[in-house]
Amino acid sequence: MAPSVKVFYDRNYGSRLWGTNGADEFHHIYYRNSRFCVVFLSKSYLASYWCNLERKFIVARATKQRGAYLLIIRLDNAEMLGLPPTTLYIDGRSVPLDKIAYLLLEKLGKADQRVKRVFVLHPAPAINEKAGTPRIDKRLAERVYNKALDLFARDEWEAALRTFSEAISNYDDFPEAYFNMGKCFRRLGDNDSAIEAFSLSLNRNEKYADALHNRALCWQDKGDFVKAIRDYRCALKIQPNRLMTAKNLYIVTALKGDLPTAIKGFRKLVKAHPNDAEINYNLGAALARARKSRESMQYYRRTVEIDPGHYRAYKNLGLLLLEAGRFADANEVFTQALSLAPEDPDGQRYLRKARKN
Repeated sequence: MAPSVKVFYDRNYGSRLWGTNGADEFHHIYYRNSRFCVVFLSKSYLASYWCNLERKFIVARATKQRGAYLLIIRLDNAEMLGLPPTTLYIDGRSVPLDKIAYLLLEKLGKADQRVKRVFVLHPAPAINEKAGTPRIDKRLAERVYNKALDLFARDEWEAALRTFSEAISNYDDFPEAYFNMGKCFRRLGDNDSAIEAFSLSLNRNEKYADALHNRALCWQDKGDFVKAIRDYRCALKIQPNRLMTAKNLYIVTALKGDLPTAIKGFRKLVKAHPNDAEINYNLGAALARARKSRESMQYYRRTVEIDPGHYRAYKNLGLLLLEAGRFADANEVFTQALSLAPEDPDGQRYLRKARKN
């Protein structure tokens, strides 16, 4: 997540510290070389011999340095001698660990948008302050979740993300919250985070067809057609009548280059839904790619019969007519297309070509 951050923690340096003079090492680490020192201040910390030895160098550096150096996270009411009582701190008893971690990265200038969203996706559990244990409160989570849905409906996606995350911190087994976080990430253009959110939703409910469909959309946007096809198929196994999922499955199948399978699939969909303009259009497009121009034209014509405002169908039909040398027909079709999109330079160019011939 933040590999460029270097942290000294004595247990990670066992062989290096073994046999050395602790005072010399601590002087080198805490007084000379550290940018910040994070102290989890408690009575136990102050009672430790080694922590007290460290503290001498920490306080000496903190009192010498003008800017922030000592970052205190208070775990109880213990006081560190040698520091002004006005030194600001974070109360570790009420601030969640993920928030503390993010604040540290922010202090280091490492808290970019991706890091921020990792913390949103993986919130620390809310803590019961009296017991000091994780709090599981499904009812509270549902109330917070409903607030997040309201934010989402108002297109306030960043705020909705934070609120869905808050709901999850109170009750983690919440596939709908993760799913809607994924939808927020998609609206924000972050397909990688969306995929992770939809996957977390599916970890909690493997039969969640909406999560599979939306994860497939992300894979499709990223150009990973194999994974998109896998997820669309899984969604259809759970809910065989998902028309939009079936459409997308065959669109991606065609994009992957498997035109025979895509055409076969679209033929089945046209038979079941003969008045669906998009299905007719996509069958026409797949047939055109397979060099079956005459049949493709039939489905483009059927598309504009169903939806007279379908510009792409007019445009693609006109191109096929141009290729076939049917210039008068192409002229008529491009004239109709430009009545829908008069500023389209491609349509204007094709119309001139049709008229020239």
